[in-house]
Amino acid sequence: MGAETQLVNTVNHFTQIVAALYAFFQFAENLANLVFNGVGTFGI
Repeated sequence: MGAETQLVNTVNHFTQIVAALYAFFQFAENLANLVFNGVGTFGI
C-alpha cells in the first residue's frame, strides 16, 4: 500500500512540474514576442 501511494505522489508531482514548466515556457515565448513586436513598432 505504501509503495502504491508513493508512486501516485511521484506521478502527481511530475505532472505538476510539467505543467509549471509549460506555463513558464509559454510566458517566455509571449514575453519574447512582446519585446520583438515592440521593437518593430518603435523601429529601434
